[in-house]
Amino acid sequence: MMLNMKKKDDTGFQDFELRLYESAVRGNPNNIPALSALGSLYTRMSQLEKALEIDKRLVTLIPEDSVCHYNLACSFALMNQPDKAFNELEMAILLGYNNLEHMLKDPDFNSIRNDLRFQEIAKKLSSKPS
Repeated sequence: MMLNMKKKDDTGFQDFELRLYESAVRGNPNNIPALSALGSLYTRMSQLEKALEIDKRLVTLIPEDSVCHYNLACSFALMNQPDKAFNELEMAILLGYNNLEHMLKDPDFNSIRNDLRFQEIAKKLSSKPS
């Protein structure tokens, strides 16, 4: 007997996740884990405006978190706002983000990857001690 397991890219599962995280955020608007999951889900579902708003909110709630700034940079890049994307990426690195390998492969940065500023940031990050 085969079990039908739901996958993260399964539309039914995404709908379930969406209802779950939106409900959690309605119950507690500052629920950071739920907001993080919801922002990621919105991005996967190509609801980029909603993802951007969530990422902005997370940076407001935890401004010292490098991953929140990195995710906001991703959202700005996806929304074709390169200047804002680079500002947030710089802030993420300033706050300690150091996953160069992920940054170089991240498809969210496809719109800015060929920009000289991206290469400069990558070079700066590669020269930082781990």
